[in-house]
Amino acid sequence: MRAEYYKRYDHFLRMDDLGRVESFKIIKSWARGRILDVGCGLGYITNYLGAIGMDVDTIALRLAKTSNPHLDVVRASCEAPPFRDSTFDTLLCYNVLEHLTEDERKKTIEGQKRVLNSKGIFIAGMADLKYFVNIAKGLLTGDQSTRDPTHKFNWGAEDFKKIIREAFDVTEEKRASGYGKFIWITKHLKGDILLKCRRRKSR
Repeated sequence: MRAEYYKRYDHFLRMDDLGRVESFKIIKSWARGRILDVGCGLGYITNYLGAIGMDVDTIALRLAKTSNPHLDVVRASCEAPPFRDSTFDTLLCYNVLEHLTEDERKKTIEGQKRVLNSKGIFIAGMADLKYFVNIAKGLLTGDQSTRDPTHKFNWGAEDFKKIIREAFDVTEEKRASGYGKFIWITKHLKGDILLKCRRRKSR
């Protein structure tokens, strides 16, 4: 993935308080203990949460370390996290699963379950690609949301919830604003779907 792809996220790196972004604030309120940020990209949420970041893209990790040299990041596929079983209390998978094929997604979810402890929290989130603002933004910019060339799936909120519920018990869900520009306006536009989950109970 080329460095140009990540320029669309530069504004998050320049923000003095990521808690101004509603989605990030909710994610932080849900997270606890030792946290793994799966598919961390530029690492701005990793830094905000005090998490360990993991991404397969060497360019993303290099940019992340350039912006925040102290970050603890690991290069690895989300399908095979290089950690022992039950290592983490919280796993964050934000704007990741839609970039994977169905087979990659299934392997990724199994990999996350392995490193999440039995009472851990799995946080899944993405931009609702059927939300009217995200559709309009994609059409207008050509490089966001529904027009993102790296997406394998363009799920809406209901599609995403169905996927997550196949693997986890959803304990809480929220619509939120994940936009980092013109926040005084975009904070009212709930373009993200966020799910707080637990390991599936034995039946």
